[in-house]
Amino acid sequence: MRADHLLANGLRVLAVERRHAPVTAVSLRYAAGSRNEPPGRTGLAHLAEHLMFQGSANVAPGEHAALMEGLGAPYDGETWFEHTVYHQSVPSGQLELALWLEADRMGTLPGALAPAALRAQREVVRNEVRQRLHGTPYGTRLPHLFALAHPYTHTPLGTEEDLDAITFDDCARFLAGHCTPANAVLAVVGDVAAAEVAGLADRFFGRLRGPRPAPPPDAGSARTGRRLDVVEDQPGEALFIAVPLPSEPAVPLPSGRSGAVPFGQAAGGTAARDGTAVEAAELALDVLARGAGSRLHRRLVQRDGLALSVEAVCHRFSGACSLGVIEVTSAPGAPLGAIEEAVDEESADLARHGPRPGERDRATALARARHLDGVGTAAGLADELTLQCVLTGDPWRALTAPGRTASVDDAALTAAALHLTRPHWSVLAYHLDTSR
Repeated sequence: MRADHLLANGLRVLAVERRHAPVTAVSLRYAAGSRNEPPGRTGLAHLAEHLMFQGSANVAPGEHAALMEGLGAPYDGETWFEHTVYHQSVPSGQLELALWLEADRMGTLPGALAPAALRAQREVVRNEVRQRLHGTPYGTRLPHLFALAHPYTHTPLGTEEDLDAITFDDCARFLAGHCTPANAVLAVVGDVAAAEVAGLADRFFGRLRGPRPAPPPDAGSARTGRRLDVVEDQPGEALFIAVPLPSEPAVPLPSGRSGAVPFGQAAGGTAARDGTAVEAAELALDVLARGAGSRLHRRLVQRDGLALSVEAVCHRFSGACSLGVIEVTSAPGAPLGAIEEAVDEESADLARHGPRPGERDRATALARARHLDGVGTAAGLADELTLQCVLTGDPWRALTAPGRTASVDDAALTAAALHLTRPHWSVLAYHLDTSR
């Protein structure tokens, strides 16, 4: 059983009944992230996420965490470029508590925000930025790659300088303007009657009001043909190649209508588009560079011994192009130039001749495994429902991903592989400091 409703205040409410265990997952996602930050305030969305755990009008600082931990309930929040999500998995008898906590901070936090909380969380976020950038191998790669190649030129981490500049009023305005019912989607999955979730959501969230923010300015176009050579203290030399890929087929979030939304449609009556361009591009990326069976792993790691590892990542977006990244860590003493030439040759061959026998089947199996891993739990499915709703307007794409991937044939994969060829690259190369 599943249900899909739009409350009068604009909050989209999704429910899926799964009685496998006495656990209910709650995912609340706002259509706001680092792309919504004003100039000079990078890191504001991430800082606002931290502040959402620092108490609200009826919840003391630290009480939200204490209540969840007392139930043994996993909880967290995450900020990304186009959205921010808060999620928890509670014993099924505690669903009302989880909804009340989310509603209280949505409705009252901007007015309950304390300057002391901002000061404390600014330091927490600053330390997190330092750890992620400089405490992990190649931690600076995402800021470098997005600045090189993508319209979203900064990551949700922001910079320490901008974090220092963020004021109390900046945070209050961001929360009041973006963390509103009309800019959010709620999913409840698990040991719950799906037909009852809309009523529960209306009970806790229905009285809340707030604006739906205007869409952010056009993000602009991707950039190609750029290069950055970095000398850093890293475990070894590495090559990261970023390529712009198609965006998700976006349909706007609903507004101004209440009642049930037919399955297979985006709210507002617009038929959900079933585009597979990004699926084809990600499959081509899988064939080229993801996993031990990929072309580049077989060539660079197994055959030539030039690399220690090869991997691929696809960051999907709807408000701008998606971004594929090919990641290669070199073997000691292996020249990065030879690795780059191999990537050039293999990507050109894939775009010219298409997949070899079995390659598309392998990539399709990988994609299916990723999907099942993501939605196999109540928490995973709840998060994927809210993610697809924010990205595309159709939450039920969370259930149909394997079919879209399976529909990509050899011809579509071959055409999509053109995205991976050298004219579309931006290159980040890490070199060791040999002057020491």
